[in-house]
Amino acid sequence: MKKILIVLVTSILTGNTIMQFKSPLNQQQNLELTQNKVDVELIKDENENFGKYDSNQNFPAIIKSIVDYFNSVINIRTDFRLTTNTAKVSKDWIKEGVINDFEIILESNFWDIMRHINLDCKFSNFILPKKISYKDTKPGSIDVQIGVKSTLDKEFMWTKTLTYQIILQPVISKNKAEHIVISTRDNKEGFSNGFAYNNQLYFTNVNRLIRFNQQTSEADVVMEIENNFTTNGVLYKEKLYFGAEDGYVYEYNPANNVNNKILKANGIIKSNGIVVANKLYFGADDYKLYQYNAINQEAKVVMTAKGAIRHSGTAFNNKLYFGAEDGRFYIYDPKLEHIETWNYGAVVFDSGVVFNNKIYFIGVIDNIVNCLFRVDLKDDTVKVSTYRNRRNIFSSAIILNNRIFFLVSWVSQSDLVVLYELNQEDHSLNYINSLNYVGPLTRCLNGIIWQNKIHFVHSSNLIKYDLVKNEFEYVKFSGYYFGTCGVILNNKLYFEVILKGILEYNLPTSY
Repeated sequence: MKKILIVLVTSILTGNTIMQFKSPLNQQQNLELTQNKVDVELIKDENENFGKYDSNQNFPAIIKSIVDYFNSVINIRTDFRLTTNTAKVSKDWIKEGVINDFEIILESNFWDIMRHINLDCKFSNFILPKKISYKDTKPGSIDVQIGVKSTLDKEFMWTKTLTYQIILQPVISKNKAEHIVISTRDNKEGFSNGFAYNNQLYFTNVNRLIRFNQQTSEADVVMEIENNFTTNGVLYKEKLYFGAEDGYVYEYNPANNVNNKILKANGIIKSNGIVVANKLYFGADDYKLYQYNAINQEAKVVMTAKGAIRHSGTAFNNKLYFGAEDGRFYIYDPKLEHIETWNYGAVVFDSGVVFNNKIYFIGVIDNIVNCLFRVDLKDDTVKVSTYRNRRNIFSSAIILNNRIFFLVSWVSQSDLVVLYELNQEDHSLNYINSLNYVGPLTRCLNGIIWQNKIHFVHSSNLIKYDLVKNEFEYVKFSGYYFGTCGVILNNKLYFEVILKGILEYNLPTSY
């Protein structure tokens, strides 16, 4: 049965301030579906011509409403800033960053006509940032006015003046803090994130498994297969398990260096594997969920989805919670051999994070609309919130000090990173801080928490976010470009750097 929904577009502003405006929508935003087995539908507004540029639309009035809206945001926000790691910034660089900021603001309430709107900037009172020492800087500033016009207009309509801070991030580069411990000169290119077990690290390297001893700094190949590994590895009863392109799951015993094949799927295994109720589970591209019991060494199929299962999911109270490529969300109870299914038409992008009796999964609807699944573990109900912006890449949920954060980057602008906090009451995303021009090449946004700071890598930078100070700090690695999100062992971080190998970084040296 179809329902008519009235949706408010939510604009993300600083702190906990949320402004809401009614406007025509073509997609859902901040929409919660509380009923099981409900298909998500894209809600079309009655005015289907909205956003189609024609002479009958009153564009002067629309331009004025945009300028008024920008002015209302300027009146509320006091945190307009651009972040750089060089003091040599140009007005062209500033213009690009400012326009990108206001395109994001514009997109939240005027998505349907954005392609007909041009923005420009006027500057005054430009003060450059200054570097005082390797860890201390003085911010610069610039006064800005935003110009708005339609694509057919000749003149811009201008906002009131606002001030942007230009933050020069401290760049820490200590040569003794990092070095390559596994080199591509001796190994193939392409490493997994790695995981720690028994004070040693394990990395898959194309078709090989490499063990790294942190105490001796020695690495050795402990397993080699014909095809390539596809997972990072999972620990089960003191043995390690890895999926591969050939559909096999491989078992490695660190105690005696013996490896075996334990099960064979009819498709690639991309889910990392997870232990639930003392048994090991893998999803595969053949739509099946496989169970392995180490006690009797028996493997079997326990359920078949309607699409590939590429994420392991999350275990809680002896149940498995996961999403599949068929747009469905599943709960599997091994004890009852019972399956619950919700069809949201959304593909889940991660395995989920547990916090305060809920599991949070990120996903996307119809490959364009970002969404967040929330599983209430008290009654196993599933709800979904959707976020209008279509260009985002979300990290998994990052839990710090009983708060939930997401790092977000844009598909069309990979060198911009925004930190949002999830409002746990209405599940809107509140802007916290942003990072501009951190490098366009690689990004891995899933954060690692150490000493109450969020660490993540982007291009050639290790970036730390300090929640207390609400500021980012760079650690610059000249000539390195990160390829994995990293793993931590005994206060040291390990990342793949492209064309180089595995980089070891000693965290205490940078604090």
